[in-house]
Amino acid sequence: MNQNRLKTALEFGRESNDVTYIMFNAFRLNNNHAIEYILNNYQDKKNRSIILINPHESNQRNLEFFTKGISNYKKALLPLFNEIHLLDRNNVTLLEVLNNTSSVVMDMPYLKEEKDFYQNILSFCDRNHIIKYECKNSGHTKQHT
Repeated sequence: MNQNRLKTALEFGRESNDVTYIMFNAFRLNNNHAIEYILNNYQDKKNRSIILINPHESNQRNLEFFTKGISNYKKALLPLFNEIHLLDRNNVTLLEVLNNTSSVVMDMPYLKEEKDFYQNILSFCDRNHIIKYECKNSGHTKQHT
């Protein structure tokens, strides 16, 4: 895995060694750099969880297409992750899951609504001293300020 595809956004965190991957952009299982990173750096499955975030869709047909498209993800991810959640962006359970983790791995946002969601998660992590990692699909690294 190209380590340039991953960036540490914050250097301090909680004591436990668990991680939550928030998949909200890179909905693929093969060649997913965030999943590769987690498997390489968090050896114990019981420390790994994943949250699949429903896309911000105004069209019910598109949302149904998405849900059908990822219907087999849970079965494929079960050998890799201890907990698997499918949540909406505004679901309170999302913050509850994040509040019980020490590290968060997220996809790089591209669309405006993804960037807003991403910033909300970053702010939550900052307030709760959760380490954040950002995975990009390209080899370029962007530094947080």
